[in-house]
This record gives sequence, structure tokens and C-alpha cells, in this order.
Amino acid sequence: MAKRKQQNLEIERQLQKRKRISQIIAMAVGVVILIAIGIGIWHLQARRWVLRYDGGRVATSDFRAIMDLHWGGVSGPGARQAALGSLEQIITVLDRAEYHGITLPQEELEANLGMAEGWRQQINQHNMGDMDIIGYIDNERLAELFFHPEFFAEQLRDIYVPNYDVDEEEFAEVFEEYLETNIYNYMNMHVHALFVATIEEADEAYSMIGTVPFEDIMRQFGNHAEDAEIEPQHFANPFAWLNENGYSVADREHVLNLEEGEVSYIIETFDEMGPIYSLIKMVSREEADLEAAEESRRERHVNERKGEIFHELVAEWTEEANFEVLSRGYNSVR
Repeated sequence: MAKRKQQNLEIERQLQKRKRISQIIAMAVGVVILIAIGIGIWHLQARRWVLRYDGGRVATSDFRAIMDLHWGGVSGPGARQAALGSLEQIITVLDRAEYHGITLPQEELEANLGMAEGWRQQINQHNMGDMDIIGYIDNERLAELFFHPEFFAEQLRDIYVPNYDVDEEEFAEVFEEYLETNIYNYMNMHVHALFVATIEEADEAYSMIGTVPFEDIMRQFGNHAEDAEIEPQHFANPFAWLNENGYSVADREHVLNLEEGEVSYIIETFDEMGPIYSLIKMVSREEADLEAAEESRRERHVNERKGEIFHELVAEWTEEANFEVLSRGYNSVR
């Protein structure tokens, strides 16, 4: 009897020992699973962020959007580093604007969101797919990265670079160079312009110059009634008009230098329907308004210099932000 009791006790000890071993194994397996889950979560979390800096973190999706949309998916170390630098400066401007409490007007915000959605649709249509290929980023963040910074930069520039003292000697050289190609933008010209569809009509019209009033030539070859009064066209910016209508550099210069009463040679341009032939008569012209030209160029010069100073400030702020590249997130973007 005592022997059976002893055996039962031994069996019970063995069972308890096995139970403890099973518990230890189960706990060990549980710990391993928890560690594996933790490592998996850590890896996923690590891949979510591309940058860490004093004010927070930057999502990998932001970097991917800059790579895909701002840099057109161009690969290579140089392009990736340039894209990263662009992202750092954008984040710096956004943070600086937040620091100063700068917000977008509601109309501007809505317009930017609309542009973001339009851009998304255009990209997807271009790729001829039903899938949203930039679905990794929403319209709000698209607008923040690509459209808001311009507004914020202008506001910040007015805060940090409110004034700029023009170097008059430097500006004199800038203005002289500007006038060489833009003086015609400040002239008032009145011209008669005849447009015909064939070179034969153009040749015939040209042969009549000097023997028939130009208005009568326009009545014969243009869309004018015989007794119609033909008023000259007025151009406050003749250079822009000629450029928009496809005149070459040489043809533009020829027309802009016509004296009063002179008629151009036959000029050929093109539109979606084919060639167009034109004759331009200079009816009258006024001297360029140099004061208006100087005022316009001076304003642009000041804004350019203020922009350069502000860009240097952004570069300094970006460096001071101590951006740290998170390699797992950075390397996850291909």
C-alpha cells in the first residue's frame, strides 16, 4: 500500500514537472512571438518616417511624393539627395509659417485643394489606369507640399525681408539689358494687319502696295465690306501680340522696326489649320514709355533680390533644423 502511494506521489511530481516545463515553453514561445510582433511593428513604423528633426518627423510618403511628382521619378543618388533637400526646405517653410501663425485664406485653401485633385486626375488619366497611382498621399498633404509653400514663402519674405535698398549702379546695368529686348512692351503702336490663307493671295496683295491704299487691299482680300471703315489695331504691348501669334524673332524685329506708313514683307506663320500669310502696315507709333518700363523693372528687381535673400534664410533655417535621415524609410522609396 505504501509502495503504491509512493508511486502515485512520483507520478504526480512528474506531471507537475511536465506542466511547469510546458508553461515555461509556452511563455518562451509567447515571448518570442511578442518580440517578433514588436520587431515587425518597429520595422513598419521605421519605414513610415524618412526624416527626424527638432520639430518632429516627416513621413516617407512625403518623400515619395516629391520623388514621383517634383522630380518625375528620376532615380540615382543625386536626384534622391536633391529631392530630400527640396523636402527639407518645404517642411522648414511650413513650420516657420506655423510658428508665425500664418494661415491660408479659405478661397486659397479651396483653390489649392482643387488643384491637387485636378493634378491627381491628370496623373491617373495619363497612366490610363483605374488605380490611383498616388493613393499613398491625400489631397490635403499634396496641397501642403506643392501649393501652400508659395503663399507661405511670400508672407514670410515680407516678415523677414521687408525692404531692399537698390544698388543704383547695378540696377542701371540690369535696366539697360532689359530694354534691349523689352522696350517694345512699352510702346503704343497702331497697325493695319491683313491675313490671307494662300501665298498667291499674299503675293497679289503685296504687288498692289504703293498703288492702292492699304485699306482697299484689306477690303479686297480680307473680310471687310466695301464701304467699311477700317480702324487700325492698337497694341500697348506689340511684342507680346507678335509672339503669341507665332512670329519668329526676325519677323518680330522687322515689324517692330517699321516706320510710320511702311508695310512689312510677306510673313508666314502657322496655326492648327495650316499656314497663314500676313502683311502689317505701321500706321503710327509712339516712343516707349521709359518711366513705366523702369518702374516695372525696378519692382521686379527688388522682388528678385528679396527672393534671393529669403532663399538664403530658408537654407539657414533648414540647416539649423538638424534634419536626420532615417535610413529604413529613405531606402524604402525606390
